[in-house]
Amino acid sequence: MEPSFRKRLRLRLQYRVHALNLKAADAQSKVIRALTELLGPDENRKSELGDASSDRKSQFSDAQIDSIYRNTGMFLSVWSVVESSIIQIVSILLECDPDRIGTVLYLNVNFGIWLDSVSNLIDSGEDSSLRVIQQKKWRDIEKKLRRFKDVRDRLAHHTALRSSSDRAPAGFQPNLAPNNFDQRPKSLKHSADPLTAEQIKFYIDNLGLLVDQIGDFTEELLNLYKLRRRGS
Repeated sequence: MEPSFRKRLRLRLQYRVHALNLKAADAQSKVIRALTELLGPDENRKSELGDASSDRKSQFSDAQIDSIYRNTGMFLSVWSVVESSIIQIVSILLECDPDRIGTVLYLNVNFGIWLDSVSNLIDSGEDSSLRVIQQKKWRDIEKKLRRFKDVRDRLAHHTALRSSSDRAPAGFQPNLAPNNFDQRPKSLKHSADPLTAEQIKFYIDNLGLLVDQIGDFTEELLNLYKLRRRGS
């Protein structure tokens, strides 16, 4: 296992580079605007809506539209780094190739099972003194990850392309909320409190801090297992 993988987990470098790439990608903005146009009212409805359609589109700037999609994509990209980190941790605990671990974990879409797997492996560790230290640090990480998982699910399943009311046509809204058919209690709660671009950016920054924490934990875990292997 490559000891320098922690460097690849450093979020600040990753998401800053990612942000610069997105900022430079004019083509992406064009695609987003084209997508918004395509998902707007069709030709048969334009006559009924009159100027309402153009008014609705013009009230949001390209920057507002881009920031929602950019921040959503950025968070989900960083979340992929989190998933890779969990795979690395399990591979260290099982002393197994990360590719094999990844294949097994990705067959199970329940992220809670991923976290439970790490907890159970740490709990079954041979060295009781090290186990207590690892448990305490992992519990803190696990607790934060479970909270962020809810944010991840909102970003993956909610939409900015929806109606602002039952009578309004579908179109861009400057926040993310569940679609009209998602009537689960949690989704209805989120409908009253949609995610803005600024909130998503806040979550990105905090997820970055957590990635750093996971990187420190993983490096420490790797060093402990290296020492144990030398002593055996």
